[in-house]
Amino acid sequence: SNNGGNGFLIYNSENNTMSGNYVNYNQFGIFFSESNNNTFSGNSANYNTYNGIYLSLSNYTTISGNKASNNNDHGIALLSSNNDNISGNSAYNNTKNGIYLFTSDNNTISGNNATYNKGSGIWLDFSDSTNIS
Repeated sequence: SNNGGNGFLIYNSENNTMSGNYVNYNQFGIFFSESNNNTFSGNSANYNTYNGIYLSLSNYTTISGNKASNNNDHGIALLSSNNDNISGNSAYNNTKNGIYLFTSDNNTISGNNATYNKGSGIWLDFSDSTNIS
């Protein structure tokens, strides 16, 4: 926490598990870039300058049971990330959207709490074949 950069930056990395961490007051809380088959569960990503949890070009990732609140952008955001599972998270009181997908296909969003965001709870933008429940 309280880093000038990112709390976690996972770049070009696969098959990692991160759980029980607090990543608050950073640029991005957790930033996955070009990383596949990772699991991020039971973490808190709050009060970050940008997104709490951000996936870019990252596929087959599980984001479950996390808290992403009071971030100055989206709580959880995916950019060109496919076949990911976003479940059981709380994404609330963020400046933009709770959960935001842009050009991200074939994802599952289930059992999340996305409330009190200044934008939408869940926003899909040019994202196809997403299962929301």
